[in-house]
Order: sequence, then C-alpha cells, then structure tokens
Amino acid sequence: MRIGSLIGGSISALLAQKRRSITTIISLAWAVACFMLLMSYGQGFDVALREGFFAIGRNIVLMYSGQTSEQRGGMRAGRNIIIEESDVEEIREAVPLVAAISPELQQNVTVVSGNRQQEYMVRAVRPDYERIRNIRLAAGRWMNADDDHYGRRVAIPKFNKLLYCFLPKTFIFLEVLVSRICSL
Repeated sequence: MRIGSLIGGSISALLAQKRRSITTIISLAWAVACFMLLMSYGQGFDVALREGFFAIGRNIVLMYSGQTSEQRGGMRAGRNIIIEESDVEEIREAVPLVAAISPELQQNVTVVSGNRQQEYMVRAVRPDYERIRNIRLAAGRWMNADDDHYGRRVAIPKFNKLLYCFLPKTFIFLEVLVSRICSL
C-alpha cells in the first residue's frame, strides 16, 4: 500500500504543477541527450586520434635536422645539425636495440604516364619503412632488400593518386616518368 500511495502522490504533484513538471522533464531529457552526444563525440575523437597515431607507427622515434640550443663539448650553441645518410648506419651499429631504421627524403616531383601528368610529394625510403610506419598495401608488393641492393626503382603511389593519373591501365609494371627518371 505504501508504493501505491507514493505513486499516487507523485502523479497528483505532477498534475498540480504541470508547467514545472513538463519543464523539468524536458530539461532532464535535454541534459541526457547532450551528455550522450558529447560522450559519443569524445569517444569518436579518441578513436580517430589513436588510429592517426598508430598510422604513424608504434614505438617510433623520428629525428630531424635542426639546431643546437645549448653549448656542449666546446662547441657553440646554435650550430646547425644536419642528419646525413651515413648516420643511419652509425645508429644501426651503435644502438643494437633499434629493430628497423630508414631515412626518409621528401620532394615534390612531376609524375607522367602516357599523356597525363600530375605533381605529387614523394618520399624516398628503405624497405624497413613499411614495418616502421605500419603501411599495408591493398595490392602488389612492397619493395624489399633485393630492390634496395640492386638499385631497382620502385614506385608505390597512393591508390587515389593512381585512380586520377593512371586509369584505366594496369598498375603492376606500369612505366611512369618521375621528374625525368624512368621507373617501372
């Protein structure tokens, strides 16, 4: 009987103060909806950030040329430090825990195939780059140590760039001209 009287009292209070009751119910529903919206937005943002960071690579250290900020070892502060390709081998020998290392050179080049041409930013990398940067190819193969050893030129363009520049041709063993350097 207590529960019945409690429910009846609640209904009579809601009916006695209709405007206040409706305003309270609407504000509570609005608060719950906003909370759910913000939580889902935050979770989506978190997933997007994690995917973006994992696309760069896991357990990765990026090094860039730069300038010293302090004076060390008798050398002046503000010296330019330029990373060279020989530094890659020195790091590989000096730090045995480095599992993979690859220099990355970037440059804008003109890519020509048949009668089409387009300018793209390209990266020159070594075969270990795939493992470092979590790159997965939908088709074809990544370059390997033999390609690097024999100096084979391998182009691995992004798929959306392929669609624009090379359709409807096949993509495997396609001859392209990259800034006056012929690649297969």
